[in-house]
Amino acid sequence: MLISDTHANHPCLNFLKQYTEIHEAMICGGCFKNIFKGEHIKDIDIFFPAKLNFDMAVRDMERDNQRYVMKYKNDNVTAFEDKSNHMILELNNRLFGHSNEILKQFDFTITKFAYMKEKVVYDTKFFEHLWMKRLVVDDNMPYPMSTFERMFKYARYGYQPCRETKMRVIEA
Repeated sequence: MLISDTHANHPCLNFLKQYTEIHEAMICGGCFKNIFKGEHIKDIDIFFPAKLNFDMAVRDMERDNQRYVMKYKNDNVTAFEDKSNHMILELNNRLFGHSNEILKQFDFTITKFAYMKEKVVYDTKFFEHLWMKRLVVDDNMPYPMSTFERMFKYARYGYQPCRETKMRVIEA
């Protein structure tokens, strides 16, 4: 289940608003774990409601070479660096839709957080699992092997899967 909330309840996220102005962009995923814990942000994952929005965002960022420089591109993302703050912005080219649809594709509750122009949406257990450093897979695990490998990545950051998550991954 997801909670819809206002920006006013999360002032530490205000700096992200500038990136939601880009063709109905929404920021989702792991950067929120870092922001709320006061840790370094590796990158910001940006999603769009449709491929057209993604294409227009890439075009605009390529044109604005005073502010953005392309860093890399692969089948999943086109990444730019914001020269003003050296933030890496990964524009997702694989998954499109509204925030609820996109968050359903995420495996761990600590990554199920979306920041949009008007609101934030997150898993009901996001903050509990974040502070407990607990990895929990809810109903959905679209890519079990990827989830298995990501468990090791998060373990390096001190997050541990709960027993139920271990069993779900093993069964998948």
